[in-house]
Amino acid sequence: MNHAVVMRAPADVSAMAMVAQANVVQLRTAELKRVGGSAATHDIRVPPPGAVTRYREALVDHLRIKAYNPVELHLRLHEIWGQFCLMCWSLQVEDAQRPPPFAGGGSFDLRCPEAVELKTAELVGSLWRLRFEQRLRSDAAFSRSPDFARARAASREIRVPVFGKSMDEADDAALTVCSCEYAGMLAAARWIGDARRQWGEPGIMEIDDTVLFGGAIAAGDAE
Repeated sequence: MNHAVVMRAPADVSAMAMVAQANVVQLRTAELKRVGGSAATHDIRVPPPGAVTRYREALVDHLRIKAYNPVELHLRLHEIWGQFCLMCWSLQVEDAQRPPPFAGGGSFDLRCPEAVELKTAELVGSLWRLRFEQRLRSDAAFSRSPDFARARAASREIRVPVFGKSMDEADDAALTVCSCEYAGMLAAARWIGDARRQWGEPGIMEIDDTVLFGGAIAAGDAE
């Protein structure tokens, strides 16, 4: 653990959780307007958080939401749902679907730096596994790349459920949505774990494959 790195304060995390909650509700509302249905029947049922007073710059612009096509809208919703779920985890909220009021900062116990660091590492591995599977399915030449066998062996050591199914059982659409959720969780974990990081900064959802199993895994070097 690098003790020079300072985590966010609980009040900062709860304030950003409120932003994420507002974004989730706004995106869900937009999706329901397009496909029909109600908030009560949607998979994501979190209620509106009330007026957002901090980190308002992180609210998703309504014009951008209008510009999303249906697939983009659905993936963005799940990316931010991932952010919100991770923030709830960090604040030791048991059910992200029924969060406590975050307005005013409340009295939340933030998980310790070691727990956040371990969670971040877990998310990196899980996101790598999801993206490995996506590439395996979409790139026929990938299995002929030099490091494929090593990467494949490593992938079998990382089990990531995809909405209650094994990865082998999940279809491509579910895999993509799940990857977006994990990317959102990773962004939130990194932001919480290091107060120097900016919300939405470039690369905050990316993973460095060279640190994991060698750059050839994601370098697009299939022969």
